[in-house]
Amino acid sequence: MTNGTDFEPSEDQKKLLEVVQDSGYGMSVTAACATAGVARRTYYNWFDAPDFVAWWKDRYERHLAMQLPRIYHAMMESALGHNKDANPQAIKLTLERFDKGYTPRSKQQIQGAVEVTFEERLRKLQIAAAEEEARAEELDGIGDRGLRREQGV
Repeated sequence: MTNGTDFEPSEDQKKLLEVVQDSGYGMSVTAACATAGVARRTYYNWFDAPDFVAWWKDRYERHLAMQLPRIYHAMMESALGHNKDANPQAIKLTLERFDKGYTPRSKQQIQGAVEVTFEERLRKLQIAAAEEEARAEELDGIGDRGLRREQGV
């Protein structure tokens, strides 16, 4: 039972899926069908059946999800400088798509108290000091005018 249906793939469908997965989904339809002994036209006819399509997609998703350990290994090899040919963007996209626990930094949500950086705190203190200085000058001006009035100036 797959995706809420009672679809049971035929032996030919299972064989074709095995061939495609063994190639890492890197084989052409023509080559995969020839290797599995299935006519190309039959392959395309199968995709007219929604139950087959649901089954095929489910198997595809499972296959890719099973590749996560290899992807993490490739990512570590690249990070350590052992694999200069690694494609960081492809790794990131794959993790975003298939690793349910992966959250890119730009999408992480912050919960709880947030520490203010030193620079932010310093900037706020400078603003407060400037406001206080302006207020003091204003009060000094009022005091000077009051003193001048008392002196009759």
